[in-house]
Amino acid sequence: MRKQSVHHRRRGFSLLELVLVMGLISLMMGYVLPSFWNSLQAEALPSSAREFRALLYHVRSRAMMEGRRYRIRFPAEDEFSDHPERRVQPLVEREDEPMAEPGTYYEVNASWAREPVLRHGIRCVEFKLGMPVLTLGNRGEEEAESVDELDDAPELDEELLTEIRLVFEPDGSSDWATFTLAELQDPEELEDLDSAPLLNIMLDGRTGQIWIQQPLLREEAELLLRENGSHILHMDRINAKPITEDNILRLRDLL
Repeated sequence: MRKQSVHHRRRGFSLLELVLVMGLISLMMGYVLPSFWNSLQAEALPSSAREFRALLYHVRSRAMMEGRRYRIRFPAEDEFSDHPERRVQPLVEREDEPMAEPGTYYEVNASWAREPVLRHGIRCVEFKLGMPVLTLGNRGEEEAESVDELDDAPELDEELLTEIRLVFEPDGSSDWATFTLAELQDPEELEDLDSAPLLNIMLDGRTGQIWIQQPLLREEAELLLRENGSHILHMDRINAKPITEDNILRLRDLL
């Protein structure tokens, strides 16, 4: 007697089932993608600040390891005109021949030096050498002795930004420096910085310590001035709660 093979009928998906599944997937993506995108956008400024800090640490260590001067600057407007994204990135240079060509710096072409550190929409809008000053909101011009002397943010001076260089000596020392990064909705409109989210990257040139500090609010500036507190916190302060009378004593203990 012949054995009959048994064939199991496999049922496929109907068009209606496929439409329902695709509809559910689209609905889920409609909820998930905006949240995911907003998370990426919210992290763009802090991530850029951390990457920038890592670059500063690396350049400092290179100067000490090789015994040569390194410097970081931002390209002039006519540099990298064909690569607009690179023009907003920090440029790492080295004094290759300090005896034969003192003060002459050449771009470092290593991959670590050319890797972008600022994400799209993040710009360095100010670069100051010297001890950080007490600023209100976004930025100020001089250290204030009273809150009335604190200024609103001026317009970005791109020419001034490209003229300043931060040099790391062979022993790792440098000037104090403060880099201010901003998240700009439209990178081409650089004049309106009052409402842009900002973070300051502060470098202690003596010790090499680098920390990220959000700008002070008016209430925080008033409190620090009144309590004779330091605005140089020497610690990261990103998306932190405002400094109040309740926590200023604890803040002092950390400094």
